[in-house]
Amino acid sequence: MKKFLLLLLPLLVVGCGTTSKKIVERPPLAADAPVQVFWTVPNLKYERICEIEAKGNNSLGGMYQKKEDFEAMFKDEARKCGADAVIFQSLSGYKQGSATATAVGIKLTGQAAGLVSEDKIKAFSIAIQTHDVANVREILINVPKNKAERAPSDDELVNQGLYIALLDGIKCDPKVVELLETEYGARISKFEQVKMYSIEKPDSNTPLCRDVIAQSLPQMKDVTPAVIKLNNYYVSLLKYRTDKDFDKKVKAYNQALVVAAKLIAESCKKSTTSATCAVKAGYVDLAHKSKVNGSPALKKNANDILKTLRI
Repeated sequence: MKKFLLLLLPLLVVGCGTTSKKIVERPPLAADAPVQVFWTVPNLKYERICEIEAKGNNSLGGMYQKKEDFEAMFKDEARKCGADAVIFQSLSGYKQGSATATAVGIKLTGQAAGLVSEDKIKAFSIAIQTHDVANVREILINVPKNKAERAPSDDELVNQGLYIALLDGIKCDPKVVELLETEYGARISKFEQVKMYSIEKPDSNTPLCRDVIAQSLPQMKDVTPAVIKLNNYYVSLLKYRTDKDFDKKVKAYNQALVVAAKLIAESCKKSTTSATCAVKAGYVDLAHKSKVNGSPALKKNANDILKTLRI
């Protein structure tokens, strides 16, 4: 009987413990090093270090039924990977004898969000709309200028702030734009109507503010709709030739149109059937039609588009 029990005991404890798969090689941390545990994805910048799997056997009276029951196991394995935090992922099998929990060990690389309250976000929007650059700077005081350290929500709000500034068109405040674009590395991710405290200005104003759209265009999430909208905005502008600022507005489009044409040309080199390449005909047609107009600014834009498209 004693021999049987000695053989059986190891079988009962099988299934307990942790394993990990390294994503990035890092030296292990000290056994008592602090490790944060996040039960949902944190609003922080981080680097994935390792994938962790923890097993808890309940057949011997273990209490591995909730995700929190694996916290100590997660922390121990994270330290071995060199991770200073853990993001919980899943829990399964807790109704059976053995429960399995998974997590990702991470290295925190950024700060917590600075723009979190509704009041602060609203104040940020209003300060931009009223060209109050000093207040914009003060509101952003706790937001890292380095994008690599900035919380995802802060990054999105800074980008939206730049878009809001562009909605003033040729009257946009260069100091606000420079603060957000140059100091905070803000970029326009796509043409869209910003829903940050009801701004009632047309999106077609955005290409008129400096060359921000031209600089952001190659990095936009979906280039094809952006290139199409830019063309549509320009076509709409050409309908108002009696506008006293018409030539000034036409000139403001130059760099954005050239960048768009370059993206179209690059896309056509890769595939003549791509969605972005399909926009080429519209740009060529627009250029040919506006080229015959007497305005020097219109002719320059037309020639620059055709030259970039090699037509």
